[in-house]
Amino acid sequence: MDFIFKQIIEGLKYGVPLIVVYITIRNDFRKRKSEVYKGELKYILDKSITFIRNLITIKEMPEDNKQKEIVEMTLDFMKDMDRKILLFGSRESVRICACINQISFSGEEEDDFKFIVLTIILICQLKSDIVGEKTNPSLVYRVFFRDANEIVKRYKTYNNKIVNQLKLKNFLKI
Repeated sequence: MDFIFKQIIEGLKYGVPLIVVYITIRNDFRKRKSEVYKGELKYILDKSITFIRNLITIKEMPEDNKQKEIVEMTLDFMKDMDRKILLFGSRESVRICACINQISFSGEEEDDFKFIVLTIILICQLKSDIVGEKTNPSLVYRVFFRDANEIVKRYKTYNNKIVNQLKLKNFLKI
């Protein structure tokens, strides 16, 4: 509040009309809000990328500790993601987050497969929210997997089904 009063007093001191001071303050708040949102979403984007890398590494491990590691890693990821996406994410990001939560409680065998697809869709959506650049998920698959063409074919149907089900933008379809 001190900042607002200082700007008003400075503006009035130099004869600047009050409406101009108001517009300046409003624009400053919008810029700050946008910077905070982008900072928080960048954090989630970074965590999502780390999550995918770890999940892929765990899938290649022997079965002994695999399930325990996946559960622990998923819970850690979900704690941060839920709160920050609800506070700072777009509607589409919140829908994807809700879908990830539903899958985490379903107990199906293919959960890690679904987590990979949904997290990659989330990465593309967050990049769109932060930078405004639309990235197709097939490009992200190529970053994470060596045999990307085979993976894209395998995940394409489920990816597009999720995009349609959650009513997301078409750039997220493969």
